[in-house]
Amino acid sequence: MIVKVKPGSKTNSMAWNSEGFWSIKIKNPATEGKANKALLSFLSEKLGLRQNQIILKSGRTSSNKVLEIDDNPKLIKFLNELKKDT
Repeated sequence: MIVKVKPGSKTNSMAWNSEGFWSIKIKNPATEGKANKALLSFLSEKLGLRQNQIILKSGRTSSNKVLEIDDNPKLIKFLNELKKDT
């Protein structure tokens, strides 16, 4: 899963971007890994997964990140429905 994160936002939210990736806003600042931790927490809550089911594969210090998420048919259905709503 490819995401672009905007730390220091007013709210936590996610939306499908017309460029073909998820755009995720996170309240926490991008200092000392706070935004990365908040990203994993937000996604695990939003997607109904445990945090250890979401792995940050690359982009620890970048706004562009690659995440590995356990494959799950319910998750795929949820993400596809969310794409339609954005």
